[in-house]
Amino acid sequence: MNPDVRKQLEYWRKDYASVVGTPFERFSCPILGTDEDVPLQKGHIINEAFRNSARAWIVQRRDVDSF
Repeated sequence: MNPDVRKQLEYWRKDYASVVGTPFERFSCPILGTDEDVPLQKGHIINEAFRNSARAWIVQRRDVDSF
């Protein structure tokens, strides 16, 4: 797993645990509502094809948005 993705995933795991009381095990997908062991990737909040857009990203499931 990409080190940046791993670091961001750990941040979200701790945040999730602070709200819910326990951390998710693998990846808690807010779109599908599941916690499954799936390939993850950096997902751009605004598509990187837009010139001069923010380069912010979030961890996301590769099978949900990898086109």
